[in-house]
Amino acid sequence: MPQSRLFIPFVLTISLAYVSPGKAQVPTESTQAGEDSIEAKSDSLLVIINELETRLRELGMQYRARESITGLREAHTEKAYSDKLLLHTGDERISLYDNFRKRYTVPKSGDPLAGSTTARGYQHIPPGQSTATGISRAFNPAMSVNGLFSGGIFNGRRDQPWEVYPECGMEEGLHMQETEIQFSSFVSPFFKADIIASFSADDIMLEEVFITSAALPFGWKARIGKIYAPLGKHNALHLHHFPFIEAPLIHTMLLTEGGLADFGAELSYLFPLPFYLEATGGVFNGDHPFFDTGGGRDIMGLGRMNALWDLSENTTLELGGSFVTGKSGLSDGNESVIGADTTIKWRPLRRALYTQAEWQLEYLKGSQYLKWGPFRGSGEELGGIVTHLRYRFNRTWWVQARYDKTGLPGGEDVSLSRYTAQLAFVPDEFELWRLQYSLTDPDVGEPFGMLTFQINFTIGSHPAHVY
Repeated sequence: MPQSRLFIPFVLTISLAYVSPGKAQVPTESTQAGEDSIEAKSDSLLVIINELETRLRELGMQYRARESITGLREAHTEKAYSDKLLLHTGDERISLYDNFRKRYTVPKSGDPLAGSTTARGYQHIPPGQSTATGISRAFNPAMSVNGLFSGGIFNGRRDQPWEVYPECGMEEGLHMQETEIQFSSFVSPFFKADIIASFSADDIMLEEVFITSAALPFGWKARIGKIYAPLGKHNALHLHHFPFIEAPLIHTMLLTEGGLADFGAELSYLFPLPFYLEATGGVFNGDHPFFDTGGGRDIMGLGRMNALWDLSENTTLELGGSFVTGKSGLSDGNESVIGADTTIKWRPLRRALYTQAEWQLEYLKGSQYLKWGPFRGSGEELGGIVTHLRYRFNRTWWVQARYDKTGLPGGEDVSLSRYTAQLAFVPDEFELWRLQYSLTDPDVGEPFGMLTFQINFTIGSHPAHVY
């Protein structure tokens, strides 16, 4: 039995037997009743402790079943599995490399685990030795796959609205919207690497590939590689993490459907303050169509500042501001995008699995001639807002609403309004079913709607998303 299980009853026994120094107490009827009450409470505590231990064992078994644990991981105790659960589900994953080194060491001679066989028939293989396939899997990265299948039908307009207004959503019919593969692992105690690629029916794209520092002092953090620029809240999200099935209108019109992703370096600093305050700066190649001039010096600079406060034990407020600037891909001079965002999240600690809410507002403005769709070349500035409200009313169901508006500033030829409602079924963190209706109302032309659904699933060990 692990020492922690022996320690808890021992402490309870000592604490119940302890009597403060002084005059000896003579047992009376009242003291006897108090002792009986204390003994009953200690029995109840022991029952609760046993139930918790049983539940931890069950969670460990479920985790091993889902992750298809190999013989190497079968060699470790239930406590090791509990630790891995914490590393998998929270920000503690940053110490995964250290835990890996401590746990997966070659058994010493005479170790009862060496060469033994588990109840499932797996053989315990020390790190560095070959498995039945002839290749060691000890240092394989964490891998995950996200699949998105969707379908939709239009009403109102029959002249293929996605060709007239490509920013508004997807085509009719059934589609494989995207399949994303992610690899994540610590290269060393100093760097962690992530590689993310996506596949669609028409394209294969390397979305992100970067290394992140894990050992810089004084609150500094660095990322180098191809990354989604932290421009506002939405741009940093991958498709499977969108709060709605498609991107906001202003993001698609300014930054294209793929968002603003580029090769470069990013440095951020977390200020030592009683609240969360982070500043981020970056330099990128400028290969994105928004800034690409076709030359070799399309350098793009980026900055972001965001702060977060606890309004209460259940509510947080986040404010952010960001900008990106570089040479224009259409005209001379430097072009830029600026943005501001605010997010309020409410999640009661005692009912976090059953109810929570989120409200978000984001504004973007770009100063460049548009390059995409029917609005190509119109206007020197285009701005827009997007706001949404999400509410979880029980453990598996969400209801959501969103409002988009472009042309703030801009002309009526680039002004669109969109109203979106969504019902989402989320049985667990690996599965999501959505039904969504959007009504788009252009200032020029007739309004049209689209009814869409989406199946979103994840297999493998997927890292936690940004808060």
